[in-house]
Amino acid sequence: MPIYYNNDLIICSNHDSDKKFAKDYNLKQMKTYENDSLEHILLTQICSSVELISNDMDSGAEINTRNLDKIKLADQLLHEVQEDLAFQLLPSNIKK
Repeated sequence: MPIYYNNDLIICSNHDSDKKFAKDYNLKQMKTYENDSLEHILLTQICSSVELISNDMDSGAEINTRNLDKIKLADQLLHEVQEDLAFQLLPSNIKK
């Protein structure tokens, strides 16, 4: 699935209207591989967003309260996902 991006936006879509939008707004296409799963693509997008936010903060941007609440929620949700995945890897004799 193609990923299009610029400094402000990331789109991951095969839909024709999104491809047209990417072309109309000169978004670059990120290199992807045919075997990339949706999970891998989404995690790549999340990492990219975190890097962009961090870069903006390093350049002097400040996060307002509303956006900080969103970051806290995202952190909590990602932590829950990570715990669920880690639990799949525990030996069967260890209980959560």
